[in-house]
Amino acid sequence: MADGTEVSWQEIARGMIEARQSGGAMTLPLLYDQDGRKLVDYTPPQSMGGHTAIFDWKKDLDIEIWKALEVPPEIIQAASTGSGYSGRWIPFVIALSAVQTEFAELVRCVDRDILRPIAQLNFGVVPQYEIRPQPLTETYGERFGGVAAPPA
Repeated sequence: MADGTEVSWQEIARGMIEARQSGGAMTLPLLYDQDGRKLVDYTPPQSMGGHTAIFDWKKDLDIEIWKALEVPPEIIQAASTGSGYSGRWIPFVIALSAVQTEFAELVRCVDRDILRPIAQLNFGVVPQYEIRPQPLTETYGERFGGVAAPPA
């Protein structure tokens, strides 16, 4: 500082952030390195006019998230275009089957690691039961009135 006191860069940065957030006056130390270059510089945010790639990036990112969840993009695009399930029933059934497989594995793990040990502790004998999750394609078909056809 001008009076000879030393201030850490962390304190300077904190002061800059607080001034920026509160709308107060922001001052920066005027320091130069041994080559004469400024050590501290501030460039205020600037507006980017017009259409930018960020909007396309968001749209692409939405599709990538669905792909990571292993949901075929055709199913999501059908919902947004209003075309229903015309030509998209097969990808939908495949997605349901994949989810069914993951769900069945999850149920097996919960049964093996939680339910059976608790039942054995509670009753003192090895439990004899079987869990069979109902297939999602059947559940979906029952809910919408038909197993083999898409909803109208």
